[in-house]
Amino acid sequence: IDSTVQFPEMDLSKLFKNLPTGDYYWLLTQNPTKPCERNYLGIYSEKEFDTVMAEIKSKVLSYDDASENFMTGYLLEQKNFLLEAQVYYEKAVKLNPNNTLYSNRLKVFLKNYFNQ
Repeated sequence: IDSTVQFPEMDLSKLFKNLPTGDYYWLLTQNPTKPCERNYLGIYSEKEFDTVMAEIKSKVLSYDDASENFMTGYLLEQKNFLLEAQVYYEKAVKLNPNNTLYSNRLKVFLKNYFNQ
């Protein structure tokens, strides 16, 4: 593809929904001299995802619901399940809003991965 061609914004969720399971990489960018930062996508079947989640949950040691959600989020982040990790981090903060570790981690996570 010619890197000087300008493409309109598009909803990639429809494309992702139809991709077979596997690992995908891309270099889409509006600036041809600077590739995009997020260039990996892993597509899992529901069964594969359930297996990964069961493995992660089996490693989580917690003393309450907030810590369980935080640790699950952390392990999901390490495996690059970023949207899922965000959900668990947000649950941890909601369950224990006074825990600065949880709220600070969520802030750093959102800044690093989603520029928020």
